[in-house]
Amino acid sequence: MATAPTHIVVLTLENENFGDIVGNPAAPYLNSLIAQGMLFTNFSGESHPSQPNYLALFSGSTWGVTTNGPLPQFSASVPTLASALAAKGYTFGGYAETSAVPERQPWTHFANSAADAYNFSAFPQTAAGFANLPTVSFVTPNDTHNLTPLSDNGGGISAGDAWVQANISAYAAWAQANNSLLIITFDENNTNPAVTLPNHVTTIVVGAGVPAGVTNDSVANHYSLLNTIESYYGLTPIGVSAGAPARAVY
Repeated sequence: MATAPTHIVVLTLENENFGDIVGNPAAPYLNSLIAQGMLFTNFSGESHPSQPNYLALFSGSTWGVTTNGPLPQFSASVPTLASALAAKGYTFGGYAETSAVPERQPWTHFANSAADAYNFSAFPQTAAGFANLPTVSFVTPNDTHNLTPLSDNGGGISAGDAWVQANISAYAAWAQANNSLLIITFDENNTNPAVTLPNHVTTIVVGAGVPAGVTNDSVANHYSLLNTIESYYGLTPIGVSAGAPARAVY
């Protein structure tokens, strides 16, 4: 990829340990993407539970949040990935499945990005639709489809893997031929029945220019992923991402 990605789609999944995804026959599609792209082997979430990790990836800070639940609306002056993109003439969209919980939709909590929220039913499935996506899109499935463990009242790995294949595979194939990227990450590892540290999670990048079947052993987290996206488009880094090194994927 000689230029900045035309489009990036970031799919965030839930609460699975690195070793429960990589090489697991219950996740055949995710493992096929690992074979097609780059696997980050030393990627960690920032915190437990979910909400602080989503805030970190979108806004460069956890804002002191340590639980899941209602948040105040942050003012338009608080920077986010959406506002950083807009400042450079780029666009953002957040796509969430019906019944996806609010703490996994961070863009809805900030005044400068609340209008960029869409139901996942609006996410395209054709080449023409992919070409009209925002510059950067975040995708949040609901708990039935985001790999939340069965032990935590989710749909589990197999159901989530099947959902990703059914709903994201067309974009993944298109991205590889159209100067674009698909990034799949997890918010945190499996915290049921107890919090487990280090917070080691799977992150996969597939797309144009990404070498197939390679691993990246660099220390990385949601802040460095945010900085990686910022660096592609020449954005001013926001929050903690300013001190988190970008991680090259091509």
